[in-house]
Amino acid sequence: MLTIEQIRNSIWKNQDHTLIECEVKFVEHNEFLPFGAFINGDQYAYTKEVFDRASSGEFGDVLPYVPEPEPTPPTQPATTGSQTL
Repeated sequence: MLTIEQIRNSIWKNQDHTLIECEVKFVEHNEFLPFGAFINGDQYAYTKEVFDRASSGEFGDVLPYVPEPEPTPPTQPATTGSQTL
């Protein structure tokens, strides 16, 4: 089991507030690691703990959810004159 030392840069990743992305510093590691935590966790107990502690504001505010912009299709280059294949 990993031991949470600190959580930073928390942001809601969906409108329902069931997923948080953040960076977690575990005692067992020397650096912050990117982390996604769901409200119901997964097979690892620390996933639910990260969600609960981050969403409670223990390590600061969770930034609001911002929808991703819709991708725009690439534009095709315009051609003039005859084309040779």
